[in-house]
Formats: sequence, structure tokens, C-alpha cells
Amino acid sequence: MNEILIISNTKNIETEHPYKRIKPDFNVLTTKIFKNIGMICIDREDNSSNILQLLRLINNIPCLINIPIVIVAKYIRNFDLLQFKLTNYNDYVTYSQFTPEYIQDFFAKQNMESKRREPYNKTTEIEIVTKLVFSHNSRQNTINNYLLNAGYEIESIEKTISYLVKSLNTITPNDIIIIILKEGRETKSYSWISNKIKKVSFDDFNNFCLHNHYENFHGINLEGIKNTFISNISSQEFNSMDLENYKISSYFYSPLYNPNGETIGTIHVGNFINNYFNNSEIREILTEHFYSIGSLLHNGVEYRIAQNRNENTLNVFSKFIPKKLIERLLAQGEINRTGEVRRICILFSDIRSFTTISEKNSAENVVSLLNNYFNIMVKCIKDEGGIIDKFIGDAIMAIFGAPENMDNIEQRAVNAAKKMISSISQVNTNNIVLPPIGFNIGIGLHVGDSIVGNIGSKEKKAYTSIGEIASVAEELESLTKKYKTPILITGEVAKFCNGTFLEKKNIDGKEYSLHSVID
Repeated sequence: MNEILIISNTKNIETEHPYKRIKPDFNVLTTKIFKNIGMICIDREDNSSNILQLLRLINNIPCLINIPIVIVAKYIRNFDLLQFKLTNYNDYVTYSQFTPEYIQDFFAKQNMESKRREPYNKTTEIEIVTKLVFSHNSRQNTINNYLLNAGYEIESIEKTISYLVKSLNTITPNDIIIIILKEGRETKSYSWISNKIKKVSFDDFNNFCLHNHYENFHGINLEGIKNTFISNISSQEFNSMDLENYKISSYFYSPLYNPNGETIGTIHVGNFINNYFNNSEIREILTEHFYSIGSLLHNGVEYRIAQNRNENTLNVFSKFIPKKLIERLLAQGEINRTGEVRRICILFSDIRSFTTISEKNSAENVVSLLNNYFNIMVKCIKDEGGIIDKFIGDAIMAIFGAPENMDNIEQRAVNAAKKMISSISQVNTNNIVLPPIGFNIGIGLHVGDSIVGNIGSKEKKAYTSIGEIASVAEELESLTKKYKTPILITGEVAKFCNGTFLEKKNIDGKEYSLHSVID
């Protein structure tokens, strides 16, 4: 029977299938001959390993080149899929999905397809790894170690660049290095300087670099480029540095490319020694090195863009959904796209006599009132774990129990409704002409099984609920006026919390017992 080769420092991945477990050690992978291996399993959560490096290295080891690769993780991260798309891995699953049935099906599928992977032969980090293993040149090993560390620090582009600077200075000692990158819609500059550079020299050199960068990226605003110092020297410390008037006499620059050959920025190096970069060997070595730097910086920029996108998503949706839930959903990936049946509790609220309020006040004052009202009400709902499904004019529809499973959804929804009623006094109604009944709301709650999922067109989709749960909750809200109670719930909700029975009523052809909730 084929064995599984598990590459991990931990025991996150366990299986009854025959396996070998090794640490993510490049020397072990390149010096051992592995026999009878049917699957390579890499632990994504192992912080000591670089998955991208491992994948590319495995694709160049003769005894492993045809073995299918599965990445196993706690959650499937969207950014991983972006990173790994240039490698030949076969599957990416969670720990819970890595079952005996999965392994059996996987082996059966692989036997049918018998798919061969091609070696990864692009000029990328794999060259660094193979040189690290086989080179006996200590200087080259130092350079490669810096590059590997730069890859490990992908979450911080500043740390990545600091290691890249160290690798460059190991090849050719420099006095100034400036890297200018296109990061989404912005252009950012990262500078490293020796302690002999004066401010006037830096400014002149920097302007020269920006001019050459502009030749590769026409249309950018050179004045809007933000500069970050990678060294320990800040712009305020220039005047306290070496008093001798050194001048940058040699200069070399190159565009930086991503693995697809697209220009992502420029790199500029300067030296006090005359004609230093005229040496063809130095230029050749640096040019080759810049390919690796471009690939690593591309990964760093893509990571930062993805991270910013997630942060923006978090900031937008945290207004409607609890922050912890959003973070968990972002880590797990997209919410169920096909739909599912869940037990949920829906809260539907509406402002009493809002038509009168909107008719008697200016549009500006009405919008201001609604914004203030929604902010207060949404917080009450989020505090109890609910999510905002939608705003319908002045109405709010909230869901408890989806997209994440939740205990005590009925009690949570009732608690949220009580908080909303008690928080009405916080709404700023100054400068608002109110009806005789003042500013009040009605809330209806119903619980049951409902279909939930991403519903809509290709252009616009929303996670929502469909079915009678929402329509019953909306009807209950409307009935709060008749029964002169702020919160009206069905008997299904009342089973889990205190409520006063009122009567039974037919809603949409089905009989429900109605209960009031008084705070």
C-alpha cells in the first residue's frame, strides 16, 4: 500500500493510513530517497515551514516529482489559493476534511487520472532553495538565507525588504538602496542608507531614482509617493551623520518583475566608488538577483493588497455583522454558495408612524435621524450575535443563527429586541417634528427552519433568508400596534423565553400563538 509522506513539525495531521512524518527540512527532502509514497501531505499551520518554497522544491526532486500534493490546514485561506496558483499542488483541505474516506477517494481518483506534474523551472525562489542545499560557498549560503527569511516575512513588506537589502549588500556592499513599488493604486518608496549619506545626497539620488521609475510607470504622481526608511536612520538624523562630504559616484537600476513578467516596481543602488557598477560581472550578478527580489516583493505586495481588502471588508461589514464572525468567515472562505437549511430566528423592526415623520421634516433631517437610529439599533443586534440582513426604508431585518451556528438564538433575539426598546431614548430627535405618539418602534420575532445562502444575480448577491420565517416576523411587527405592545413573538419563540400569551391568530394560512414581551 502506498504511504503518505506528512511534512510537519506538529501532529495536527493524523491518519490510520500508513505514513512517514518528516520535518519541513530542505536538506532532508533533497538528500533522502523516498519509496512507496502515494501522497505528500503538507501542514499549512506549521509556522516553521514556507509552503511556497516546499511546493516548488518538491516539484524539482526526482523521486517526488510525480507524487500528488495535498495541503491541509485549519481553514482554507483565499490568499493561499492566490499564492499557490503557480505551483502544481493537487488539493487543499481542512483537518476535518482529511478523513479515511477522503484519502481512499483521493487515491482512487489519482490512479484513474495518473497525472504527471512538470518540474517548476521558472526563475523564482526555488533556485534559492536548491542553491542553499547544494552550495558549499558560505557567502552564497548567507545570501540565500537572507532571501529565505525575506520569503518567510511576507506578512510585513518592510521586514521582507530589510532582508533583501542584506542580501544585496552581501553581494555588493552598497551605500544606498531605494526600492519603489506599485502597491495597488499607490506607489511607495523604501530606502536604505549607510551612515555616510547626507540629506542633500539622499534627496538628489532619490529624485534621480524617481525620474527613472517614472519612465517605467508614466502618469504616477511623484510628489505623492510615500517614503519609508528601512535602516535605523530616519530623515531627522541625516545632519548628525558623518561630516565628510561623500558623493554617490556609481549608480545602477533595474525594473522589478513578477513571475508573469509584469513590471511591479524599480530598484536602485548607489555607491561612493567611481565606476563600481561598470563591472560586467557585478551587473550580471545583480540583474539575476533582481529576478528573485521581484518575485518575493510581488508576493509581499499581493499579500498586503489582500490583507487591506480583508480589512476594508471587515470595516464595512462590521457595521452590520459582529467583527469576530466576519474574521472567522474571511478565514474560512466564502459563505455557503449553494444554500442550506438552518434554524434561525428573525427580528423585524419598524418605526411607528414613519410616513408622518418623513412628511413633516426635511429630507436632510430625516436621513440624519435614520442614520443615528440605525447606528444605535445595529449595535443592540450585534451585541447579541445577530447580523443585519437588510434595511428596508426605516425597517430592519436581522438574523440570529446564520451564517454561523449559535446557541440560544431565541433568547439572543429577544435580548436584542429589549435592548432596542430601551435604547430608543438615545436616538437624537432634536429638530425633528414628531407625531403625537412620539418616536417609537415595533418589533416582531419568529423562529424556524429556513433556507439561507448567497442569493441574487451575477452582478449583486447577498446572504439572506427565504421562506415564511421573515414574512411572519414582519406581520408580527405590524400587529404590535393592534396589541399595544412593543415586542410581539410567536409561541415557537416563547418556548425559550418569558412571554405573555395573547391569542392565536391565522397568518398566511397558518395558525400561530402570539405572545407579548415586556421589559
